[in-house]
Amino acid sequence: MESIFVIVCYDIPDTKVRNRLILFLLSCGLSRVQLSVFSGEIPATRVNLIVQQLQRDFPRETDKILIASICKTCVSHLVHLHGKIPQKLPSYIVL
Repeated sequence: MESIFVIVCYDIPDTKVRNRLILFLLSCGLSRVQLSVFSGEIPATRVNLIVQQLQRDFPRETDKILIASICKTCVSHLVHLHGKIPQKLPSYIVL
């Protein structure tokens, strides 16, 4: 299965809405890089589904969300000072 590295940045003023987005991004397998930035590798087939769900669940114009798909060559050139850029899709066991 092909995967894509994505970076998600957001600016959401409402704490409840912001926390809902954070939980959603974590459930997608993304990792927090900074307070308002998540990144990670997700299946390519899920990117459009995630975008559609974000559009549906966060329709307010005050909720700014940027999703950037990064090619593998570009990911190898990313620099993250004082931390690591998670690049592996995490595995979960659901009971």
